[in-house]
Amino acid sequence: MYNTKRKETFSFMFKNFKRDIFPLAWPIFIEIGLFMIMGNIDVVMLSRVSETVVSAVGNVNQVFNLIALMFSVVTSASAILISQSIGAKKTQELPTIVSLAFTLNMSLAFLLGLGVLAFGAYFLMLINVPIESIQVGKGYMMIVGSTLFVHAGSLVLTTTLRSQKHTKEVMHISVLINILNVIGNYTFLFGPLAFLNMGVVGVALSTAVSRTIGLILNYRLCGRLVNFTPKLRHLKNVTKELLFKMIRLGSPAAIEPLSYQLVQVIMFSYINSYGHVAINTRIYVQTATWFVYLSVLAIAQASLIMVGEKIGQNRPDEARSMVFNNLKISLMISVTMSLVLAINSRFFIGMFTDNEAILQLASTILWIDVILEIGRTFNLVLILSARGAGDVRFPMIIAIIVMWIVGLGAGVTLATVFNMQLVGIWIGLTCDEWVRGLLMMMRWRGEKWKQFKMV
Repeated sequence: MYNTKRKETFSFMFKNFKRDIFPLAWPIFIEIGLFMIMGNIDVVMLSRVSETVVSAVGNVNQVFNLIALMFSVVTSASAILISQSIGAKKTQELPTIVSLAFTLNMSLAFLLGLGVLAFGAYFLMLINVPIESIQVGKGYMMIVGSTLFVHAGSLVLTTTLRSQKHTKEVMHISVLINILNVIGNYTFLFGPLAFLNMGVVGVALSTAVSRTIGLILNYRLCGRLVNFTPKLRHLKNVTKELLFKMIRLGSPAAIEPLSYQLVQVIMFSYINSYGHVAINTRIYVQTATWFVYLSVLAIAQASLIMVGEKIGQNRPDEARSMVFNNLKISLMISVTMSLVLAINSRFFIGMFTDNEAILQLASTILWIDVILEIGRTFNLVLILSARGAGDVRFPMIIAIIVMWIVGLGAGVTLATVFNMQLVGIWIGLTCDEWVRGLLMMMRWRGEKWKQFKMV
């Protein structure tokens, strides 16, 4: 009888997941994955040129990942407000919300782009990136950094489309721009324009052009599918209350991932001091584990949308039940995928390099990563779902405390005092994910998260 009941529970869980989350999650997985993997495509194709180039572009992309989190202040807030407005059937407010978010993000991107052009190389020196890598990566940073506004605007547009369940259409655009990016990379590195010997600069131009095309297509898609696009005339309807909600929701929601990336940058500054074997092992392992991360992130993003709608409909208990179901399925996926990577580490890392030292170190890191991914799955699903409910301060608070004390403290201590270097750093990251994941589980089992409805 127990086994029958358990089978019925799993059947019910997967039925709800298939009905509510999966139709949203799988296009989000492909769409976000392809967008994020553009930098990794650059790394993979440049790995055929030299490992110094890989180090350069890998570290530059780390800087861009950190900058991109600044845009999540606005996009996180807009996702929450859009989802809850749809749930509460207040769709007349959507053009104002989206236009405000688009304007704020584009303005911020312009300022940050100027900062990259002026101080990007100095920042790379601060995190101990080798001088030869900085020289190689400078052109890539200047070109991609000058088009940050493209990424900022696209985030708002894709968030708007996803929140209204148009995930497949956004996915199609991501497929197209990645195809264009690969074609452009090949053209400059190995194809008709290889004689120009542009290398990293050619790859940067390819990335910038393909992303710009994506922005234009997403803008037109908004006009066709949701019947409005961001326009300045919608800003006349912005109220102090809406602006306050955007800041109140967006700031804490951005501080949590920003804190995470800052800790990562500090840890990677230690890794950069250990030489090219450690640097490239980190880059290759992160490239390989992107697919584990993205699988869970897609479910978490879909969960945010559905939680926001259920909160807008005043159905919090259904929201919590759905979140726990999503978490169980996400854990099954992440554990399975990370085990496959660890068991077959030489095959996957061997796609990038034949350096025996890197292959051996990567194998050790990937086994540690199996444990790390469990904690990260808790964090992604529970934190993003909490954002959908409007509960953004608690994840921010535990992020600041746990990441810096547990994650950074343990990682640096193991890396330096016990001379575990990259292995010690990865263990520190694992400790951080687990402690925050358990705290978020306690939060969802309680009742305080129900108090933050915004619409």
